[in-house]
Amino acid sequence: MGWHGKNSTASFGASTFVNILGWTCNLTVQNADGTGASATKSGRVKSLGFLGGTATVTTLQGATQAATNGGSGTLILKRSASVTAYTGAAKCTNIENGQDESGNATTTYSFKWNGAVANS
Repeated sequence: MGWHGKNSTASFGASTFVNILGWTCNLTVQNADGTGASATKSGRVKSLGFLGGTATVTTLQGATQAATNGGSGTLILKRSASVTAYTGAAKCTNIENGQDESGNATTTYSFKWNGAVANS
């Protein structure tokens, strides 16, 4: 799942990312084995909610760093300033500098959610 564009936003702890290029996330969903549960319901049944996952946020370099490697806080990914997509407690696992297709210097922050992820 990814969201890109000038309207997407993200924050971590008390800091908001600026000059954001976009964010991506991979979410973990629990499946329960429903075989034999009833005559009409068998096989895998998806439970509600996300158990955790990983996410990345990519910004242009030069912006104030919004996370530190190893830091913990609430990660909020938004489709726009007013539309929250995912939120949950997370840890910053890596910060990597790079370059986009246009030659702009970028910073990519990687996160691991520490438990349930709320989907709005």
